[in-house]
This record gives sequence, structure tokens and C-alpha cells, in this order.
Amino acid sequence: MRLRILDHGHKLKNRLALKIMRAAAGTEVDDVAKTSLYRPLFFGRPWIRFASSILRGKSEWSSMERELFGAFVSNLNTCKYCLHIHSSAASPNSDHVITIGKLKNWREAGYNKNIYATLAILEKLMLFPDSFSSAD
Repeated sequence: MRLRILDHGHKLKNRLALKIMRAAAGTEVDDVAKTSLYRPLFFGRPWIRFASSILRGKSEWSSMERELFGAFVSNLNTCKYCLHIHSSAASPNSDHVITIGKLKNWREAGYNKNIYATLAILEKLMLFPDSFSSAD
């Protein structure tokens, strides 16, 4: 169920923030970001801490690699806003700019074997979740 209040219930400061975010991304802001602004204490701040720990916390994966995974999944689920955010966050820290072409043709993009394997798993989870098994 989509809440209309996410489109019409923000205070002036948050409406301005959404307008800036929309302009920067060149597309509509996703509902997660809207909810974060609408209910910052209940959802927004905890979500941002969680997302930051995933994307910037200690990991075997670099921040750029994790942003690549975010961009890849965002492209698969057609979230233009998230695709813009993840690809913009990854590209300045990378020798390789993330493009739609590279995301769509990831098998030929020249990624290392670990990234290649992770993209294969993410693709299967996103497109064919029912066929995913422990063998994968």
C-alpha cells in the first residue's frame, strides 16, 4: 500500500530537500528516501545508520564494490533514483565509471571473478528468486 502522505505530507524544509534531490538525480525520489524524511526518528535515522554501515562499514568488499552492487540491483529493479545515487557514489572512487551499459553487459565489463560471481548471484536473486538454491 502506497501512502499518499509521502507525496504531500512533508514540511517545507523537507519539500525543499526533496526538490533538490529530484533535481540532482534527474528523477523522482524513491519512497525510502521520502519515508526517511517524513519519519526521521522512527525510520530515517536508523535506516541511514544501517545503510551507512553496509556501504561504508568494515567489509571484505570496498565501498566502490558495494556501490556497484547497489547500482546493479537498482538497475534490475528499475529504480532510477537509487541507480543514480549508487553509481554516483561509486564512480568518483573508482577507476571505472559505472554506466547503464556496463551494468546491462556486466559479463563483458571486465570485473574480477569475485565481483562477477556476486553479480551473477544478485541477478538470479532479483530476476529468478524462486529458482535460487543452496547450490548457487
